[in-house]
Amino acid sequence: MTYYNKKGERDMKTTKRVIVLAVLLAAVVSGCGEVTVESETTSTGSASEEKSAVAEKSEEASKASDSEVKAEEPTAEESAAEQPAAEEPADTATLGEKNALASAQNYLRFAPFSAQGLKEQLEFEGYSSEEVQYAVEHIDADWNEQALKSAQNYLRFAPFSAQGLREQLEFEGYTSEEAQYAIDHCDADWNEQAAKSAQNYLSLMPFSKQELIDQLIFEGYTREQAEYGVSAAGY
Repeated sequence: MTYYNKKGERDMKTTKRVIVLAVLLAAVVSGCGEVTVESETTSTGSASEEKSAVAEKSEEASKASDSEVKAEEPTAEESAAEQPAAEEPADTATLGEKNALASAQNYLRFAPFSAQGLKEQLEFEGYSSEEVQYAVEHIDADWNEQALKSAQNYLRFAPFSAQGLREQLEFEGYTSEEAQYAIDHCDADWNEQAAKSAQNYLSLMPFSKQELIDQLIFEGYTREQAEYGVSAAGY
């Protein structure tokens, strides 16, 4: 911009002054803008740092809380230890029941018995049915093994067919399953048992071959076993 004085001449001093003022004004405006931008940048950075710090503190607090919760939770072993031990049932057996059990144990130490045979023996001694039942239920006997022992005892003193031995065991009070267990596990040679039976009969009285075969079959031997026994006896 150009200024003129009253005479119409260019006023250079005024023109320069105006130009200088304009430059200064522009510099001031520019400086204010930079300050504002720097201020805004600084403000934004501070806010971000504050948010980051808050987030980190929150995360640390959360982890600490989780650790406290885990520490407070009892382990399985601690839980088991805290539970009260189960109380053992009180012994309510009467004196008669205890004595019946002791008698039953004594019998089984010296001879094999079926459960039924043991009951009958205890009742014969005068124990009540309740005392006898208590003894049989609490003696912890393996009745299959008792049947096997009985079968082995019989075979030591006399020959038996499998059928004859089964009938004898059932007569003694063993169940059919217990008797069959004994037959299956006594390791008897039924042919040899038939031969011993044939020899026993012939030592008592004379038999024809056919009569002896029939007698052995009557005793429970199979025909093959009977014929083997008669042949082994000398026929």
